[in-house]
Amino acid sequence: MQPGKQWLSGDWYLAQPPKSTPTQAASRALALKLMQLVATDADTCEIEAIFRQEPVLAYHLLRLVNSLGVGVGRHISSFSQAILILGRQQLKRWLNLMLFAASRDDYRSAMLIARVAVRARSMELLAKAVGLDRWHQEQAFMVGMFSLLGVLFGMPLPEILTPLKLNDLLDDALLRHEGDIGHFLQCVEASERLDETRVLALLLQIGLTADDWNRLTLEAHLWMLGAIHDQQDKRHG
Repeated sequence: MQPGKQWLSGDWYLAQPPKSTPTQAASRALALKLMQLVATDADTCEIEAIFRQEPVLAYHLLRLVNSLGVGVGRHISSFSQAILILGRQQLKRWLNLMLFAASRDDYRSAMLIARVAVRARSMELLAKAVGLDRWHQEQAFMVGMFSLLGVLFGMPLPEILTPLKLNDLLDDALLRHEGDIGHFLQCVEASERLDETRVLALLLQIGLTADDWNRLTLEAHLWMLGAIHDQQDKRHG
């Protein structure tokens, strides 16, 4: 298929990933290990040790933190400092986006990062719209991010999630589409399938309207465009 036509030919980017080289496979394994450590709130020294083995992620971490404008007058060069300044929640978000963006040899990368960013932000906004607290909003965001890891790595999602030792709320939402957050994931997936009837039915169950959905979907897409722009700046800056 010609590259220019791929963008118009449906969900081609949900296909199996291209075969990775040994170097790429090792890098991906480290990234998953890093995700596991962050998800389980491991000690900073353990997280720092992974960054020391993965130069690409380490480079982008330091670039990100130094671009935030914090610590005016000093340049952050320590991984532990960077992790502390960024904070665990922002580190989780950034790491997940980097996993999707860093696969430069994966022709699906651009579309996958766009899809996962819209999923995550849409779910966070749904949680906010129905009145869930900030912690639950963050959990909704993480479910959106994790929901496409199986597609990214070409592996069954349960196999990827097992070592992360996620809480029951996340497991229920991701693997069984249960609970409030599982309901949000159903809504987002129905929207991706262009199943308007299903979306409206799911929205009705949580007390939201089509106008509510249109507003938050627009906001999610704008957030996605900003996230992609930031990733491009970090790669080319």
